Parts: sequence; structure tokens; C-alpha cells
Amino acid sequence: MDGTSVVALSTALTFVGAAASALASSLATRYLRRDRQLRKMQRSVAASVSGARELTDEERERIRQFLARERDEADTEEWWVVGEPPTNGDRRDD
Repeated sequence: MDGTSVVALSTALTFVGAAASALASSLATRYLRRDRQLRKMQRSVAASVSGARELTDEERERIRQFLARERDEADTEEWWVVGEPPTNGDRRDD
């Protein structure tokens, strides 16, 4: 390899490493935030189940939105593996 090829390869590998690092950081932040939301919802539901208190409408709505987002992301991850997006008829909740 000549000097130009080595520099180009080194630059490309540096870019890929930086992109992978940024992606890992972003995913870690996303899942940390999701885990915090899950723990907060679990505490609310546990208090409701134990009879200590009722869920507020805001808590119910937050849980509903979270579960809807998780379901939609699961659908996306599912077709990602298969290789083609689901059509409206393919959705499990129809």
C-alpha cells in the first residue's frame, strides 16, 4: 500500500470508530431513560395493585403511551430482521 491508501484507510477506520462510539452512547442514554421510566411506572402500578392508592389519569396515559411506543418499536425491529416493513394488514393489533 502506498502512503495515500494508508492515510485513507486510517481516516475511514477513525470515522467508523467515532460513529460506533456515538451510536453506543446514544443507545445507552436511550435505554437508561427508558429504564428510569419503567421503574417509575412499576412503582406506580405496584402501589395501585397493593391498594395503597389509585393511578392518576396522567400516570395511566403515560403508561399507555409508553406501551404503544414499545409496541411500535417492536414492530419495526421485527421487520428489520425479516427485511421488509409490515403493511397495515400485518399489524398484530388490527
